[in-house]
Amino acid sequence: MHVYVPPIRPEQGYTQGFWYAIVAAAFYTICSMILMVNMLGYFMGHYPENFALSESQRTLILQTMAFFIWLGGGAAVFAKLEQNAGNESWRFADAVSTICTIFISVSLLVTTCDAPLLK
Repeated sequence: MHVYVPPIRPEQGYTQGFWYAIVAAAFYTICSMILMVNMLGYFMGHYPENFALSESQRTLILQTMAFFIWLGGGAAVFAKLEQNAGNESWRFADAVSTICTIFISVSLLVTTCDAPLLK
């Protein structure tokens, strides 16, 4: 799972998903750098001490934090269970990827299914 084998040219090549991942990683890096510059400006005193956030903005921040804590906690438990089952190569990043796939699959099932028990 963690071994990189480059494609053999010209019969093989990188997939579209690979290039999407490269572009996404680049965008996330650029966004994190912009946020670091913003935080530096805050620490240097260029922004006021208090923020005028509305109730819906505060709720969105709390919901986002709770979701990522729930996601990370579930992934940590899942990774520990896999390691206890004998899969020593299982890592936290693998568990996060698996948990995200499971959450997306279940949420799509719930939103597209007409069964009254799932809604």
